[in-house]
Amino acid sequence: MLPQVPSESGPQPQTWAAIATAVAGALAVFLKKRFGRTKSLTAPAKLISHAEFQSGLDAMRDRVTAGYMAMAEKFDSNQKEILAAIGTQGTAIEKRLDALESTVARLDERTKNS
Repeated sequence: MLPQVPSESGPQPQTWAAIATAVAGALAVFLKKRFGRTKSLTAPAKLISHAEFQSGLDAMRDRVTAGYMAMAEKFDSNQKEILAAIGTQGTAIEKRLDALESTVARLDERTKNS
């Protein structure tokens, strides 16, 4: 027969942790059911007519459309600004390249004669 290893007296710490977790979970469920928010049954539901519903939808659609139109106008203005800035930079770059090209051409002529 195999000798048995004497076990520690009392449960392991993992066992205590599992027990504490189970008790805390059960307590949380109980408290949530006991003190949790409940729907108020005393206030009657406010019903609206079909015409009110449609007018509300129309108003919401108008607000969304106005937002999209404002955003599109902003995008257009930003695009125009960007294109103008690109044009300005392109012109400045062309001027600098022309100046560099003329300088290199003069340098070539000086080095050919020497």
